[in-house]
Amino acid sequence: MKSSLSTFALVFAFITTPARGATYSRSDCILGTDFLTKFTFEAVADPSNGRVNYVDEATAVNTGLVSTTSTTFTMGADDTTVLDPNGPGRNSVRIKSTKSYTTHVAVFDVNHMPQGCGTWPAIWETDEDDWPNGGEADIVEGVNDQAPNTVTLHTSPGCTVPSSGRNQTGYVNS
Repeated sequence: MKSSLSTFALVFAFITTPARGATYSRSDCILGTDFLTKFTFEAVADPSNGRVNYVDEATAVNTGLVSTTSTTFTMGADDTTVLDPNGPGRNSVRIKSTKSYTTHVAVFDVNHMPQGCGTWPAIWETDEDDWPNGGEADIVEGVNDQAPNTVTLHTSPGCTVPSSGRNQTGYVNS
């Protein structure tokens, strides 16, 4: 993979339970090559009208936008093509889980989140049948050099939700 390609590696663990305060157990652990079977690549027009060209899995793999090891899944955007100002946007990857979850805890182990001009890394959840009307839960989302605006994630204990500066209509329970 080109060293100039912005990439990040993810590990997902989904923990489900029917009620608060119950004992949680891991229902899924998705890492490495599992992403290629547990997620679909959405080669669609950007639903928020961004200037991006989401590619299918074969294109993503063949052009180095996606790579896997036994423990990592790395994805990024093309950063070498000179674009026509009147043409389509930069090739990138948009993936969606093949499984839906209701009451759950999702654990993400993100090794690197890209930043810089033209980046918009995000991890989010939504009711696909009612988006955007049903809203979304932005777990991590940041644009360019902006820090993620919903939840601050740390690699060490002490994850926080900022008490001010959140741009949201909902509220934080805990």
